[in-house]
Amino acid sequence: MTEKIEGTLVIKGVAEGRIPARPDIENRLKEWVAFAASLNLRFHLELEGGSFSLLADSTPIQVEDVGADQTTRVADALREFLKVFTPDERRAVFSTIRSSEYRKGSEIQTLFNVGPDGDILVRERTAQAQTSAAPRQLTLKDKLRYGILGLGVALAIFAISAFFVDYGALFNRAVEQITPFRAGNLGIETGSFEPFLTIEQVSAVSGGRAVQLTLRRTDRFPQSESALENLETESKESLTSRMTVEALARGYIRFELFAARGEFCGYSMQRIAGLKKERTVTLRIPLPSGRRPIRMRITY
Repeated sequence: MTEKIEGTLVIKGVAEGRIPARPDIENRLKEWVAFAASLNLRFHLELEGGSFSLLADSTPIQVEDVGADQTTRVADALREFLKVFTPDERRAVFSTIRSSEYRKGSEIQTLFNVGPDGDILVRERTAQAQTSAAPRQLTLKDKLRYGILGLGVALAIFAISAFFVDYGALFNRAVEQITPFRAGNLGIETGSFEPFLTIEQVSAVSGGRAVQLTLRRTDRFPQSESALENLETESKESLTSRMTVEALARGYIRFELFAARGEFCGYSMQRIAGLKKERTVTLRIPLPSGRRPIRMRITY
């Protein structure tokens, strides 16, 4: 369970709909994602098979980075998103986007639906919650004092450890970490999804800041409700199998990234619902800043 830190905001959920047949629509959707990011509101846009999915990034953000009235800020941003569509098209957009703002002892829960009139309908309630105080911000004096103390300790440790540590080897390891990312060195594990998916055409994109790969469905991939029901029946004895089938039914799977020593360094939720109609889907997995993963695992 995510710790509820006072003064933070978490946004979850997704907005979905059909992509109108207009030449500029995809660019306008991408421009809105950049606009939202300028307001410190992060969303991931997926365009697949004539449909779009706007998935909220659930990473906690500071309320002060969004503004005192975060509900209005989020609602106004979503209204700008709906302006991409005509009034009739807006009514076909479905939204489960919701936010949780944590204050001392309480959680303000807000739901942002698209109403029958094509406008954002805001529903808000306050619930009791067990929250944690935000870490105290250090003053400049604190930072200077700790900096001087840390420097002294570091110099002492370095002087002693130089007799035992091969700093040349450590330096070479650091150089290795900053060399360009190569997708061919990335090990990918399909895990419990192996019977349903295969991976092909893995490449580095965006200057090594993301991995692009193509998923191909196997003959066992459930393309219909009846196929899903059969899989659910077969998976009743195994929790892993049930969770895998549920992920296939939702149309979203999780890509987890691990660094050289097995440290978890990030994840990305990706939509694969297009495989129900198409043999393949191409996905773009963003890589964590400052880390070079060597292994990727697909899970639910």
